[in-house]
Amino acid sequence: DNGEEDNGEEDNGEEDNGEEDNGEESEKPTLDTSPKKSKKVKTDTVSPYVTELISEEVTESGLESVIISESESESESESESESESESELEPEDFLQDSTKLKQQKRKRLKSIILISAGVLVLLLFIFCSIVLCARLIGQSTINSTELTFSQINLTEPKTNSFLLSAKGLVSPIKFTGILEPCLLTVYYNDSKMGFFYLPEIDVIANEPTNFLVLEQQFNITNITTFNGFASNAINFANISWAMIGKVTISLGNIEFTNLILDKTIPIAGLDGLKNITLIVFDLTESTFTQIKVIMTVSAFNPSVMTFDPVGTLFFKLEYRNSFMGNLQADNASLLLGTNYLKMQGIMDPEDLIIASELMSRYLAGLPTIISAVAAENASSIELYNEALQGLTLSTVLNGNKTNLISQMNMTSLSLTPVDDNYAIISTQVDVLIFNPLGPNSPIDVKTIAFDADLIWQNRILGQMNVKQTPIENGSQPIITASLNAELYFTQDKGENFAKFVSAFITNEFEMLELNGTLNTSAVIAIGEVYLQLLPLEVNVIVRGIK
Repeated sequence: DNGEEDNGEEDNGEEDNGEEDNGEESEKPTLDTSPKKSKKVKTDTVSPYVTELISEEVTESGLESVIISESESESESESESESESESELEPEDFLQDSTKLKQQKRKRLKSIILISAGVLVLLLFIFCSIVLCARLIGQSTINSTELTFSQINLTEPKTNSFLLSAKGLVSPIKFTGILEPCLLTVYYNDSKMGFFYLPEIDVIANEPTNFLVLEQQFNITNITTFNGFASNAINFANISWAMIGKVTISLGNIEFTNLILDKTIPIAGLDGLKNITLIVFDLTESTFTQIKVIMTVSAFNPSVMTFDPVGTLFFKLEYRNSFMGNLQADNASLLLGTNYLKMQGIMDPEDLIIASELMSRYLAGLPTIISAVAAENASSIELYNEALQGLTLSTVLNGNKTNLISQMNMTSLSLTPVDDNYAIISTQVDVLIFNPLGPNSPIDVKTIAFDADLIWQNRILGQMNVKQTPIENGSQPIITASLNAELYFTQDKGENFAKFVSAFITNEFEMLELNGTLNTSAVIAIGEVYLQLLPLEVNVIVRGIK
C-alpha cells in the first residue's frame, strides 16, 4: 500500500481477502490477453468452490475473446481518465461478469431462436395459405362439377350385393388431370344404401368427359333402403340418389387429396312399365282339367336403368279386380327399350260370372283391360322380391273374334206365316262348334240362343229370334238342335220372304246367312260359363223341297 488514491478513493489499509498487508505490493490476478494462453487466477486466497467455478468460466471454449473484449470495455468505461492504471480483479467481480456474459449469450440465443421460429411460422403460414387456396380451388371445382348417368346396369344380384356397370358424363371443368379412384357411399332419401368404387377418370379442361364403370361390386349396407330405391326406380318416372366420398385430383405431380364429393344425381325411372302391349293371348293349349293361358307382352323401359336378370316373375292375372289365375315369366330381364315377357299360367278364377264376362268379351273380339299384378312372392331373386311386389302391368286384351258356331245346316224347315209382320220357323239344325280352348280341352254346350238377321241373296228377310234352347249332345263336335224361331219381317211386310219361299219350293238348295249375336252356356275345364253376345256370322244351307 503506497497510500495513493485508487480511482479517486483513499486507501484505507483494509485487509485483502482477510489477510494483513505486509507493506509489499500484493500480487493481483490478471487476464492474459494472448489468445493462446490460459487465464490464471490467484486461487490461494479463495475457497476451492470459488476456484473451481472460476476455472470453469474462464476455460469455457469459445468465450476467451468475448471475456477479454467485455473486460476491456468495462475497464475503459470505469477508468477512462486513468487508462494506464491496472484494475484489481477480485474473484467475486469475475463471477459477476461471467454471469452477465452468460445471460447476454442466452438473450442473444433466445433472440436467434425467436427470429428463426418467426421465419419458420411465416413460411409455414405462406405454405398453408397456398395449399388452402389450392384446396379451395380444387373443392370449388368439385362442387361445380355435375355427374349424369346415361346407363345404369344392375347384374349378378346376390343377397346383399350386385355388380354395377354404368356410363356417364362429367360436366366441363377448369383443369386437365385425373380424378383418382375413390370409394363412394350412396344414399337414398337421406339414408345410407351402400357403397362402390368409382374408377379413375381422365378429365380434359373445358370439355365434357365420359366415364365408365365396369362391373364394380355394389355392397348393400341397408336392405330396407335398397328395397325402397329399387321399388321407386321401377314404379316412378324420376328418382335421385346421392353419392358422397373423398376424392383426389392429380394435376401432374400435384395432388389435391380428401376433396369432398357430394352429388345428388337424378335418374329416370321405369315409370311402372306403363307402355305394355299384349302381343299373344292363347288358350288353345288347355287340357281336360285346366285352361292354360299363354301371354306374350312387350314392355317398354324408358329409363336409364336395367335389371338383368330379375329372375322368374310371378303375377296374378286380374280382370275387374277379380283374380283370374296365376302367371309366371321365366328368366325375365328389364333392359333398355322394348322387353318381351312370355307368361304362362293356369286360369283358376275366383268368380265364374266375371270369368264368363272376360271370355265372352275375348271371343266377341271386344277390347278388354286386364292386369298382371306382381304377387307377394314376386321374383325368384330374393334381392328384387320386395321391390317388384305390387308392380302392375296393365294392357288391353284385344279380343279374338270367334264364331263359336262355325257352320249350320237346316235339315228340315217349317214356315208358318202369322201376319204381315212375322212368321214362325221350326227347324232341325246340325251345328258345327268351334272350340277356342283347343283340341284337348272339351267344351259341352248346354244351351244356345241368338238374335240375327236372316239374309237371302243380300236381302234381309227379317230378324230371326231363337230363345234359349237346350242342347242334348253339346259335347260332340257337331251338335243337333231343334230350334223354334220367330221371324220378324222388315218394312217390306214379307215381300222378300215370299220370294225366298218361291225359290225354296222350286230349288234343291238355298243359301241363307245369319248375322247377329249368340248366347250360350257351356261347361269347360273351370266349370260352367255363360258366354254372351258372341258373334254369329254363319252360312246356313237349306235343303229345298225339290
